[in-house]
Order: sequence, then structure tokens, then C-alpha cells
Amino acid sequence: MEKELLIRATGIVKKYGSLTAVDNVSMDVHSGEIYGVAGLNGAGKSTLLAILAGVMRPDSGDIVYKEVRSGSRVNHPQSAGPGAGGAYKSTPAKALRIGYVPQDIALFPDLSVYDNLKFWAIAGPVRWDSIPLKDRILSAATVAGLTEKLRQSVRSLSGGMKQRVNIAAALAAGPDILIMDEPTAGLDVKNRRDVLNFINSLARSSQYGLAVVCTSHQSGELEMISDRLLLHDRGRTVFDGSPVDVFSGKYTDYANIDDILYSLGNA
Repeated sequence: MEKELLIRATGIVKKYGSLTAVDNVSMDVHSGEIYGVAGLNGAGKSTLLAILAGVMRPDSGDIVYKEVRSGSRVNHPQSAGPGAGGAYKSTPAKALRIGYVPQDIALFPDLSVYDNLKFWAIAGPVRWDSIPLKDRILSAATVAGLTEKLRQSVRSLSGGMKQRVNIAAALAAGPDILIMDEPTAGLDVKNRRDVLNFINSLARSSQYGLAVVCTSHQSGELEMISDRLLLHDRGRTVFDGSPVDVFSGKYTDYANIDDILYSLGNA
């Protein structure tokens, strides 16, 4: 599958008072690619993902999304935030097919799996306009391995299954970009591995071919599945490239990514 540029972020800045959570970050995200973002708590990972998903506005920078529906590049200017000098531009989030999976389970616990998927399939921007709603729900459930769970309430599911429903809910509207904040948080070893395999299959699938951007506290997980890896330290990018290249250059003497992050935290 030929990869195409879906997001180009340039010079993104986000401040909370005197704290700069995202400090001049740039990144390109392509279809069929997993882009891992690793960093310590408070490094600004969640803020960066929220900005890419369109649920938070940066103070300055430029974000260009490819409009897949019409096949044309779009870059709609919007009013800039404080100090932006008119530099911030973005497409409206509702015009983009971005599936956003936050850290917390964003589901209705007393509803069935099917009804949760139905709600998010209707609420989200739809790529598969010609495909009936029921078929879209069943497709997302099948990919997530949930066909035997559709009539169960979300409350009755294990943590790993809830996370699968959380991701399937984002898939039900047919996104081209899937952004996930800590999708394996709180899961045991088996469920973490199952969710990682699921994420990997989504990016490689001929049906989906999604661009996936995700964070994890388990940096080894990101090293295992990512095509590109961004190391984030106190708002800044300290590495952006292939995971196989992270231990070259200034990080040659480190054995793993956790050691790199630990050293950054003590710098």
C-alpha cells in the first residue's frame, strides 16, 4: 500500500502559563504507519496528541491535514491563539476522519457493546458513506474481536476488552487517522500484547491502512510496533526517526529507551 502524507505539523507550541507543554514540535504522519510518542509523565505527550486530534488548539504553529474524502490538500486558516501572530492554520476537526482514543475509557458502561459502537459510529465523521450503519458496526467489531461480546454490557467486560471496545468505537466511523493516548495503560501483560497486536494489524490492514499515532508509558512497546518514534522531553523533541536508529548518535551508549528517558529526567 502506497503511503501518503496525512498530517504535517510544523512548529507547534502550547503553553499553560509559564509551562511550555509542547515546544516547537514538528512531525509528519503517513498512512499505514505507526508513529510512537514516548516520554516521561508531564513531557507533553497527551497535549501533543490532543492538538493533532483537533480537540485542543495550539498557541502557534501550522498543521496541514490531507482531505482524503475529496483527495485534495486543505489548509484552512483559523484565528490564531495568543502570541501566534496569525501563524496557526488547520482544517476544522469535524471535516477530518480522525479517531481519537483518550486515556480514559470513553464508553457508556451500562449500554451494550453494540449500542456503544452504534453511538460513536453515528457521532463521528463517516468515511464509508455508502456502507450501512449496521455493517460499519459489525466491521469494527469483527476487526476488534468483539463479535461474541456485542450484546454484553461494557461494565461486564475485562479491562482488555473494554479497551478493544474503546478502539473499535473510534473505528466505527471509518477514520483515516487513529490517535491513541496510552491505549495499554492499566492492562496486564497478555492484554497489553493483544492490544498492541490489534493496533499493529490496523496499520497494516489492506481494509484500514490507518495512520496510527500513540503514546505509551511502556516505551519498549512503542519500539516494538512503531515505524517512527518521537522521544519527547519537557515539551521538546529529542529524537524523531526509525526506532532502529535511536541508539545511534548521542544515545549510542544506552541499552534501551527507558534508560534514555531516565537520563533525560535527571538532566
